[in-house]
Amino acid sequence: MAVSIAKVYRPWFLRRFVSALLWAAVWCGGGIAAIEFFYGPGTGFAQTHPYLMGGLTAVFLVAAPVSLGFFLARLLTLFRWRGRLRKQIRRYLSPEETRDPLALVEADLKCQLFGVSEILLGRDWVVFPGQAMKRDAIVGVYTTDLSRFSLSKRTRITLVDEAGELISYESRPGSAGAEADFLRATHPDAARGDFREYTFFLQKEGDRPDRRKLRTPAKTTYLGVSKWDRNPILEENPISGRYERWLLASYAPYILADPYRHGDFDHAGGWERTVLQERIARFVLDDPWEVRNKEELLETVEHLVTTGEQLRDGWQLGRATMVLGFGYIAGYLTRRELLVFSLPAGEAIQRTFSGWEELHESYLKSYEEWSKKYKSRNLRRQAYEGLIRDPASILNTTPFGMDLRAACREAEVGLE
Repeated sequence: MAVSIAKVYRPWFLRRFVSALLWAAVWCGGGIAAIEFFYGPGTGFAQTHPYLMGGLTAVFLVAAPVSLGFFLARLLTLFRWRGRLRKQIRRYLSPEETRDPLALVEADLKCQLFGVSEILLGRDWVVFPGQAMKRDAIVGVYTTDLSRFSLSKRTRITLVDEAGELISYESRPGSAGAEADFLRATHPDAARGDFREYTFFLQKEGDRPDRRKLRTPAKTTYLGVSKWDRNPILEENPISGRYERWLLASYAPYILADPYRHGDFDHAGGWERTVLQERIARFVLDDPWEVRNKEELLETVEHLVTTGEQLRDGWQLGRATMVLGFGYIAGYLTRRELLVFSLPAGEAIQRTFSGWEELHESYLKSYEEWSKKYKSRNLRRQAYEGLIRDPASILNTTPFGMDLRAACREAEVGLE
């Protein structure tokens, strides 16, 4: 799913500009009114309370130029943020690189974090409003509780790279913990904690700090480190045949609409088998599914298949194969068990629907009815429509009417 930097950040910078404009209008207008009221023909109140009116006038006279300066800074930022972003990106590029830095990063970007955050993530890049950093260069993920310094309930997330460059983002109240935790989980070798810990590190290091010391080496007992989520790999799991690809097609809009979980169509179950993905899968199965082991997983899938076929509900049947995929990534099922236990769900889907479009339209109808309160409810619809329009997508290249039993046997042989 393509991510446009301008589409995400232009409204963000415009909102900040309009906010500064309104505050400047309030303080400047209030200052003019206070001066006119205090020094003009006046009223009895101004004459009988000169100290109060003088104090209010002084407040407005101080606040007005400050708000004007703030407004001018926001105006300048509104017009210059793209140039600043290009400059930051070029720090990580070779002198021979001739492509437009914004286009280069956009080609790498995969999603907005959690679908609604202003943090953009790619395989190689992380982008904050007007700022960017190469993910391989990150050595620290720090937070600052801004309520210590003001009435703001926001939290500032700061990323530090090997050269000491910083990029920062002030999270919305209530979302900073999840955003910071995700960035820390996907950069397991980076230092973490309060930003004051980074300043203490600099003081201890002296004039020439070696920021590479902030990194904690990954454990060597795992297979390796995933390029995508920067976490140790538990099991190599690229898809091995047409059957596993069919299973991914049965819940493809879910995988594509939640890219912040690093889902793809290249790995069995829809995700790499990494430490991070195992933790995410177990969390998803625990809440809201209340699945914590293999037995509970299979009971849930049986219920979804039975009710989905009876009600001709694509949401139930599509979630049956999705839950099995999560079960494999969570470690509750082996790769072979994923194949075997998914066969009844796949055959129920084929008995109930005539093709991918009928399945996913049914899925989306039920999902959209359930998800009315969520801001991100349209993401799956957008993902599905993108898949249908793309001739090379998994839905347009995977036959719905495949002989699943034969394909499943082929996949099992491929695991031997």
